[in-house]
Amino acid sequence: MKKIILLLSLFIAFGATAQFLSLKDLIKLQSKNLTDAQEYLAKNDWKFNDAKELKNGINQVSFAYGRNKLAIKKAQGWLRYVYNEKRGIVRISYEIFNSNEFNDFQSDVKRKDFRLINTEVKEGKLISTYTNNTHYLTLQSIKIENAVNVAVRYRVGVKSAADYLNTEKNNKED
Repeated sequence: MKKIILLLSLFIAFGATAQFLSLKDLIKLQSKNLTDAQEYLAKNDWKFNDAKELKNGINQVSFAYGRNKLAIKKAQGWLRYVYNEKRGIVRISYEIFNSNEFNDFQSDVKRKDFRLINTEVKEGKLISTYTNNTHYLTLQSIKIENAVNVAVRYRVGVKSAADYLNTEKNNKED
């Protein structure tokens, strides 16, 4: 009987967090092409939301998890896959509203070989920037207020270190 309760508890605990993506998942997605990323997300119950052509040959595809059927713009999590196949650019933006999940991200970043290079307040956001030899991360906390309540949205951005260096170089040349 104790084994059944333990197994049921593990199943419930796993099911409750299955929709959330880990730092490892995001880094893995950043290395995949769009087809493989979409397949990976679909297997984890993430649904296509929309696709856009941005400027300079960059495209964006967004996915949602746990979308509210009555309020289409609300979901438990959002992921944007931004890419340019010709230039080999893939950037991931992951948004959640769960503070425990975001705290897990922060702890995971600190356990990995990422180092904090900057923290700033910009346009009402607290933004911390981390880097290692292969990736560049931004962790953002964004306060959202409306007439009914106050909430915090959390955003994790992932891009390759090479992409970050090229972006910085281009920004300095402008």
